[in-house]
Amino acid sequence: MIQIFAKQEAGDLLLSTLSLRFSKVMEVKQEWISSIKLEGGQKITLKVLPLKVPSSVTAATIEIIYREPDLVSKLLLSLAGLSSQLSAQPLIKLSPYGFGWKPVLTAVMVILLMVVVWLYMQPDKQSFKSPMVVGSGEEIKPMPKKLDSAIDNKPLFEEEQLANNTQPKKYRPPVVKNTAPTPLVFRNGDERVVAKSLLEIKTIYLEAGLDHPLNQDICTMLINRLQASNKFILTDKEQADGVFKIFVNNVYTAKSDDKQQSKEVTTFTPKISLKVLLINVKGEVLWPQSNRQTYLGSIDEVTNQVVEGLLDEIRKLENGH
Repeated sequence: MIQIFAKQEAGDLLLSTLSLRFSKVMEVKQEWISSIKLEGGQKITLKVLPLKVPSSVTAATIEIIYREPDLVSKLLLSLAGLSSQLSAQPLIKLSPYGFGWKPVLTAVMVILLMVVVWLYMQPDKQSFKSPMVVGSGEEIKPMPKKLDSAIDNKPLFEEEQLANNTQPKKYRPPVVKNTAPTPLVFRNGDERVVAKSLLEIKTIYLEAGLDHPLNQDICTMLINRLQASNKFILTDKEQADGVFKIFVNNVYTAKSDDKQQSKEVTTFTPKISLKVLLINVKGEVLWPQSNRQTYLGSIDEVTNQVVEGLLDEIRKLENGH
């Protein structure tokens, strides 16, 4: 049993008495909500939520919410109480026809109630402010507030900066700082240094830049030749010092005639046009630097030319050329 009291100077006033019983709702652990409306318009809401406890124990949290009625509800309740009091009074006849003063007073109360509700529902009209007008008839608009910051003092566009700068610019040579290579932090936490030279590339990742049917054959032959050079270690992209990219631009067929046992045999060999780039993890091209040539020939010829050209460049750098 739950009893709800209100504190008063004369003593505690009993508002409501509830009796809670264990039911199927509490067995399935569901929230139970019940509301009671008092004569004065107050609303009492009870929320009972069973707790997760051992099966031998029954426990729950009880939340009690007490709400007072709003202004309109209070007026309605007051008028309803006044009407009930008036109805209990004896009828005072004002004329021989039997009309009394109770209907007139009730109508006045209803009209007053409608006026109060209408005023309560009206929007706030005092928020509108008319613009300030001077004698000449020109409207004065409020100036936007300017923030005291360095950004507001700058022009919005580069064209305005060029227009305001009338003095000729003096050429200043770029300042080259002798700093160490920028380290990169990978997902696994290892810190690697960005390679600035071809000699710093130790691990590479082979990647085909364009989708082509011969990419697989070309990559296989390049991997075999690079591993045979003992200069590089093939690894995944996240761990590699550089990425070796290949681009197959064109494929054509070369015809060759050969005499075998007094018979002419015609063979067709696929020829490719290949370009390669070796870049570091920042996308900077390390090789080839000066002559980004295109390699022409069969797959075997082209892959051999690429690897030999790369190894020749490394030998030049090792010898200080």
